Amino acid sequence: MIFDQFADMQHASVMGRPTVDVLTGIDRVDRTEWQAVLSRGDSNVVFLTSEWQRAWWDAYGRGRLLLVTVRRDGELIALASLFAEDGFIYFVGSGGSDYLDFIGDISCPQVIDSLLLAARSQVEDFIGFRFYLVPARSRTADFLERAAERLGMEFCDEGEIEAPFLDLTAPGAAHAAVNKKSLLRHERFFERAERIDVREMRRSEDILPHLDDFFAQHVRRWESTEWPSPFPTPDGCASRVLSGRVGRSPHILDSVTTAVTSGTSRHSRSTWRVIHLEKSCCGGFSCPRLMRKPRHLISVSATKHSSSVSQPPFRW
Repeated sequence: MIFDQFADMQHASVMGRPTVDVLTGIDRVDRTEWQAVLSRGDSNVVFLTSEWQRAWWDAYGRGRLLLVTVRRDGELIALASLFAEDGFIYFVGSGGSDYLDFIGDISCPQVIDSLLLAARSQVEDFIGFRFYLVPARSRTADFLERAAERLGMEFCDEGEIEAPFLDLTAPGAAHAAVNKKSLLRHERFFERAERIDVREMRRSEDILPHLDDFFAQHVRRWESTEWPSPFPTPDGCASRVLSGRVGRSPHILDSVTTAVTSGTSRHSRSTWRVIHLEKSCCGGFSCPRLMRKPRHLISVSATKHSSSVSQPPFRW
């Protein structure tokens, strides 16, 4: 689809209007192409890889998946991995991911507007967008605020949510992190029980044979609590997705390892943003008028780094 309102925009004559598609499956975008466009965005984190997004959707997905892509002259410029539920549109991964954002370069007004309009057009009972866990270093909040003005919507920034981080760059920080008294106490407990073997694995084919035992241990640990494991059987969703037993590529294991060892540190000090865009001047979701009559809004949220963790205001 092409949106005619961009025909007179400054970028349109020079760069050509973008073509937008709404896809129904995360695997509809080639993994290599997805990774390339992810590397050009403000938030190049593991939670935005196609592997993580697919695993999250298979395990927790609900509502309707909306994978919106923007191409110019056939080249993928940006995409938005979204889902719609009860009139709201969210990022895939909302709940259980550390950082979320649009994927790729959305600095051009045509691109961000096209993503929003395409997603909105797919939801008959549309109320608004709610974008959680956007890193504060990302320019997305500024882009969305300007998009709200162009699209006749109201922008609402809910503020910041603290995000935990581990800084291993300071002298002696790594040594101190692995020599905490509580960790050493647990280590001595296991040493008394039996011999401990520490192995570092980076390749998915090395990790896969251990996944069933790992998830079985997770189930046992939480089964007697009020928060039971979401993977109650050995072939639960995460185990099946990560091990490729439902036709999925096991590359997520390599991607996670790479992000943990080299990629995530750039964003570890970020905060999360939450932003709302709406068509009226309603000052937030608690407004009685909003409850009586659906409005059009976009929301985004941000977090400051801290040793303590504040829970985002999800309605899950």
